[in-house]
Amino acid sequence: MKKSLYFLTLLTIINLLSCKTDDSIQFGKSTKNVSNAGTLHSLFTNMERDTITSLILTGTIDARDIKYIRDSLSMLKTLNMTSLNISAYTGENGTLTSGYPVPYPAKTLPAGSFYSDMKFNETLEVIYLPNSITSIGNAAFYACSAIKSITIPNNVTSIGTTTFSGCLALKSITIPKNVTSIGGGCFSGCPKLTSFVVDPLNKNYSNLDSVLCNKEGTTLICCPGATSGKYTIPNTITTIWFDAFYMCGNLTSITIPKSVTSIYSSAFEYCYNLTSIYSNQTAPVDLSSSSNVFNGIDKTNCILFVPVGSKTAYQESDGWKDFINIRE
Repeated sequence: MKKSLYFLTLLTIINLLSCKTDDSIQFGKSTKNVSNAGTLHSLFTNMERDTITSLILTGTIDARDIKYIRDSLSMLKTLNMTSLNISAYTGENGTLTSGYPVPYPAKTLPAGSFYSDMKFNETLEVIYLPNSITSIGNAAFYACSAIKSITIPNNVTSIGTTTFSGCLALKSITIPKNVTSIGGGCFSGCPKLTSFVVDPLNKNYSNLDSVLCNKEGTTLICCPGATSGKYTIPNTITTIWFDAFYMCGNLTSITIPKSVTSIYSSAFEYCYNLTSIYSNQTAPVDLSSSSNVFNGIDKTNCILFVPVGSKTAYQESDGWKDFINIRE
């Protein structure tokens, strides 16, 4: 009797483990083909929704489906959308909380795709983007703190503002050859980011001394968040972009060459371990239109070193005058 019960139980377990739906669901993994955009939610059972960790998507989706992934698949760690198409959608049920219809263009990963005002995404670790997309919307991966790697498809031409900002685990990023536009603060607040890899055929961007710059090497767009110790900005740089060094918390000293003529808002915000800044301009860069350039820096302990004879000018200049200790 006991033996019969044992084999009956074993048989039941085997049958459960061998059960497969048409979508190949197995051990938290699933493949879904979406025939009609906006219907992804109908392809999941409640149990799948709450337990799925790896998902492969094919077919066509829109901003409504992205919202469903973000808000409902709370255990998802790996998302493969390589063979997926994203269609246009206009309405109130997309990734943005608006209260009015929002247009979401085709071939674009929607703004706020994996970030909402309600929560951060702390589970998604690996994502493979659709090869068909040409644009990545603003804040698409904002505060996705667990993402370790991401590859931007070759067809992408534009990346929005703060797109990868706050991706705490992101270690590297590759900028493909067709990207022509990168929004401000796109890679800010990524403390493990060690480098940018830029396709040498890209006509708009380059990697200069590990930092992301425009092709000419005159605008410093972003310093990798993992940069540590003393850092000297290359002397070809004339412009330091929005959030360029935002939350580079491992920097202890930075040298700004005399070639720099413009520094934008929040350029050095929350570089909280800086103990010295060397500014080589005799006339301080005008910061009157740039806010929070040095916000979050201890201006009592961080020493500002300036050229001989220019101390008074710095003491009277917006932004610079906030430093208590200015030395020539």
